[in-house]
Amino acid sequence: MAAVESTRDNVLTSEVDLLRKLNHHNILKIHEVIDTKTKMFIFLELVRGGDLYDKMKREGTCLCVPIDG
Repeated sequence: MAAVESTRDNVLTSEVDLLRKLNHHNILKIHEVIDTKTKMFIFLELVRGGDLYDKMKREGTCLCVPIDG
């Protein structure tokens, strides 16, 4: 189980490092990261207007594929 946790931690750390380096108006900015032994807290910029999926659905630009069931 330790190997899985180590891999997860490495993936999270890599993603946070990448997001810190990105500077684009369409990508959320990371303001702070607090990494403890059991949790990682990522503080992102506040974006108003709701969920992106809901906005795309309202505007008819959603690339949704219906699931037959």
